[in-house]
Amino acid sequence: MSHKLALDYFQTTAKGGDDSPENLRYCCEGCNRYKADYWPMHPGGLSLWDPRREPFAQHFDEQDDGTLEHRTATGAFTPVRLRLNRPPLVAHRLRKRQWTRYLDLVQSLEQRVILLCALMKEQ
Repeated sequence: MSHKLALDYFQTTAKGGDDSPENLRYCCEGCNRYKADYWPMHPGGLSLWDPRREPFAQHFDEQDDGTLEHRTATGAFTPVRLRLNRPPLVAHRLRKRQWTRYLDLVQSLEQRVILLCALMKEQ
């Protein structure tokens, strides 16, 4: 998976977007390439998820296997257009989840050690 980010026009200039900071997003090179100059042809058309305006959980559920399942029409369209279930991204989600579990376990163990130390001092 490429870790390089590209600056992307959420609404491309070819489709009426501008250079304002509100219209700029960082995205991976793959997503930038797959999005290309897509913009809905008419209001109410298939739209892409905008991470600056809408929470992830509004449109997606991350499955146990690391793939994204949709909650909305935007959540169904975005992974198809951007190929968000491609193997490197799924593997990244699984690694991230594993790391989060590891950190939670470490925190739990640290709390138990503190409790054990306190109990030992009382004796």
